[in-house]
Amino acid sequence: MNYKETGQKILDAIGGKEKVQNLVYCAKRLYFTLADDKVVQTI
Repeated sequence: MNYKETGQKILDAIGGKEKVQNLVYCAKRLYFTLADDKVVQTI
């Protein structure tokens, strides 16, 4: 798995890093608090 590529795809889908207010992660999940959830795209 290419983690850099996967991370970039996630950021692109949520509208870029400037849209993230908070990020929490564990071994299996990422939890985002987004400034505007209307910009989210499914991947």
